[in-house]
Amino acid sequence: MKKAGKIAIGIAVVSVVGLFAFFGIRASQQQAQTGGGAPRRGIDVDAAAIGRDSIVTKVSAKGTVSLIDQTAVYAQSTARVSTLAVQVGDTVSAGQVLVRYHTDVLENLEENMKDAQLSLRSAQINLRNAGLPASETELLQSEQAVRSSEKSIADLEAALEQTDINLSQLYRNLDTAHDTHGKNETLFAQGVITQSDLNTSQDAVTRLEDQIRTAESQRQTQVQAIASAQAGLTLAEKQYDAVANRTGDPKVQNQLDLQRIQVEQAQRQIDKIQKQIDEFVTEETSPIDGVVLAVHTAQGETAQEGRALLTIADTSSQNLVITVYIPEGEAQEITPGLNAEITGGALGSQVYNGVISKIYPLAEKRPIGSSTETAITIEITVTDADVPLKAGYTVDTTVTTHIAFDTLVVPLMAVLTEGSGANYVYIMTEDFIAERRDVTLGRYASLFVEAAGVYEGEMVIVNPPPDIAPGAAVRPMY
Repeated sequence: MKKAGKIAIGIAVVSVVGLFAFFGIRASQQQAQTGGGAPRRGIDVDAAAIGRDSIVTKVSAKGTVSLIDQTAVYAQSTARVSTLAVQVGDTVSAGQVLVRYHTDVLENLEENMKDAQLSLRSAQINLRNAGLPASETELLQSEQAVRSSEKSIADLEAALEQTDINLSQLYRNLDTAHDTHGKNETLFAQGVITQSDLNTSQDAVTRLEDQIRTAESQRQTQVQAIASAQAGLTLAEKQYDAVANRTGDPKVQNQLDLQRIQVEQAQRQIDKIQKQIDEFVTEETSPIDGVVLAVHTAQGETAQEGRALLTIADTSSQNLVITVYIPEGEAQEITPGLNAEITGGALGSQVYNGVISKIYPLAEKRPIGSSTETAITIEITVTDADVPLKAGYTVDTTVTTHIAFDTLVVPLMAVLTEGSGANYVYIMTEDFIAERRDVTLGRYASLFVEAAGVYEGEMVIVNPPPDIAPGAAVRPMY
């Protein structure tokens, strides 16, 4: 619901008839006292006769009109909108076509159905083939794989053997080269051979060491290749056994189970596509009579299933509610069922009726001008028919919270308050003496308040002068 505008609180005044009656009593009393003769000296005061009247207490506040209920039309299919038949503000009736979809999605579903049916046939064929015994060709191919693996291992082992022979020869050559180089170092020290001769023997040692490292690396590679080939042979032998004993092999049974699952999955895909075809909706219709409040799609746009396309609502007064925020100081007398008057610029001079239908359980801070105020939220339901209200309007509401009939009232300007909070008035006695009287106040109107502690017909001093005191002589101003 939208936030109400600035809250305006008012207390209704006493009825006009009551005011005329009240001041009529005062005038007659004054004339009677004048006839008896007012004192020539004393504090000039304005006095009024205490009388009875009706006090009507009202709480007024601005409210915002909103809809109680509105309906969203959701896309039932994911498809491109071909026709958008309405726009905001259009009046629609239940069952009226609002949106039509292109059928390209339906055509795609039908193509997907054909593919799914082919997948099912393929899975069924694979299932049948998985349960057949091995053919002669499959047995020959499996046997050839075993023989090929065996030959590969033999070739690798022969190559490894030759590498080992080569390594042995290289190590022997390295020992000889070390001996020769050692002798050359002695001869070089004796000056028998040159530096070049010494370097030649050293290069021979280095070259042989490099050859040994290369041969060792080659040998390691050959060892790994033999291990891999042996693993390949083991696998080929197992595959041959599986082919030769296919029907009784547990793995074949597992393969059959897997093929059965694939058949089931293909069938489920067909069922799923068929369901999408069956549920595809080519058009959306209005679920209610109402007015289009919002359009959330456009012609040519792809609507997603579950997404809101339009918002429709019944805009009659029976579907309207007025949200009002009441300050906490005025909220204690607000109860469900109280009658409310509804006015506003859009309603002209006409006054419409409503009733408080809901009071929110929690109070909350609401912005009032530049500050905030704690308020409760209430909802007022319009009870009159054909009220010219629209959602979003701001209206004035007045709730009658209390009516006191024939109650004793005094003017507000007559009431004084002590620092302790006690209230009192000054009564002008028949001999024109100011008498202080403590009073207990009740409900207020704009000019008067209920008061206990005074009596009907007594003259109360209105707006007492600052120098007045109990026992002071007073002179009414007539």
